[in-house]
Amino acid sequence: MKIGIIGGSKPNTGSGKYAFKLYETLMYNTKDKDINYLYFDKNSLKKYDDENNQNRIIAKTKKSPFLKSIYYPHVLCKKIPKYALYHITIQQLSFLRLYPRVITVLDIIHTTHPESICHYLIGKYMWYKRLKEKNTIYISISHHTKNDLIKHFKIPEDNIKVIYLAADDKLYKPLPKKDIEQVLQKYNLKLDENRKYILYVGSEHPRKNLPLLLKSIYLLRKKYDINPILIKVGAESYKKQHKLINK
Repeated sequence: MKIGIIGGSKPNTGSGKYAFKLYETLMYNTKDKDINYLYFDKNSLKKYDDENNQNRIIAKTKKSPFLKSIYYPHVLCKKIPKYALYHITIQQLSFLRLYPRVITVLDIIHTTHPESICHYLIGKYMWYKRLKEKNTIYISISHHTKNDLIKHFKIPEDNIKVIYLAADDKLYKPLPKKDIEQVLQKYNLKLDENRKYILYVGSEHPRKNLPLLLKSIYLLRKKYDINPILIKVGAESYKKQHKLINK
């Protein structure tokens, strides 16, 4: 069976890494190697074959922000070959007319928690306008997202399979004590068995709701006399968030 795995996020993002790892795992564990990975980026129009694996295809489109929002879907459709099955690895690409298909849905935040009316309309009339279609099976990463799909898009429950995201066992694994001590020293961290720690790993994008976490820590200290230490992993990208962290 010829399978096309389609991704729209860079491999250093959460959804991008999911798509790349899915492709690589299938290629490693599947006898039938007739699997292509198609990655669409919005920066330049180019077809790229990976040097180590000719089955990976990257198609890109270069447009101004305004034209990109209009022509991007049409460019994508024209670049996608014919497959017996398509796996669309992020819900924002569900508008593509590709069938039969599997769609991985991380969330439908543009519908449930839009940042603005523009955010909501983009989701409704572009990204999600073909989310509910025939010949589609949905992979939801949580029961919460599954319930959102049923509630907001009336998708039959039997068509949704909950499959949790997995950790990369090559990246996330116990470290030798020596390496742990080096990390603690590098970031000036002193672990105390009598203290509580909260680990936050992620960006400072508003949708991550970092202010709510900081307010919760404040309440723990003020109301319950619990003084946890917040360890944050991720780049500084929003000045307002960083000011709140410093408080």
